[in-house]
Amino acid sequence: MSRTLVHVLLPAIVGVVALLPFVPRDLARRAVQARQIAVAVAPSAESTAVAPASAAASPADADAHRPMDTVAKMLGGRPEDVQLTPEEQRLVALVNKEREDRGLTALMVAPVLVGTARDKSREMHDLNYWGHASPNQQKRTAMYRVLAALAETPKHMLVGENLYFCGNVLVDAGHQALMNSPSHRANILKPEYRYLGVGAYIAEDQRFWVTEHFMQINGD
Repeated sequence: MSRTLVHVLLPAIVGVVALLPFVPRDLARRAVQARQIAVAVAPSAESTAVAPASAAASPADADAHRPMDTVAKMLGGRPEDVQLTPEEQRLVALVNKEREDRGLTALMVAPVLVGTARDKSREMHDLNYWGHASPNQQKRTAMYRVLAALAETPKHMLVGENLYFCGNVLVDAGHQALMNSPSHRANILKPEYRYLGVGAYIAEDQRFWVTEHFMQINGD
């Protein structure tokens, strides 16, 4: 079956979005066909200096030089402390395979990011909206959502968000749609990122929301 590619420009907000076949009800009338792939592109990442940070600090290396207990506390625990669903496990594996195939460091699963990603996916279902901008003003961007969840406030952080929706549970096809979009791909392959959280929500009718949260932090 041939598919039409539709590009939709979202407001200038953090992250990128991929929409797979069968858009949500409030977007259905905008689709040309029921089974089309629509990709909505927005800025792929948001960076902020949360507190004064030394210009000499190396964002890429700072986490590696801190005790693991300190990092684990900030990230909500260690990777083994969170139980991923089979769909989430598969998406983590696909992201890290893309990175390792290109000589990049695999991303560590951060329990705090799994939590924020699941929260975002479930929220889009429950509040019947689609996109990065949340109607919850305390979580209106991925940066706000992640900052609110961290146990400690870092000196500097970089956060990226990938979203996709599908009318049924298609994990590998969803990942491929993300990789086919330059902005989604940039998040997945960004060398600076060190941590990943994937959150999937499957509705009773098998509609499928996925959020991927990427992060790099540095500081004591």
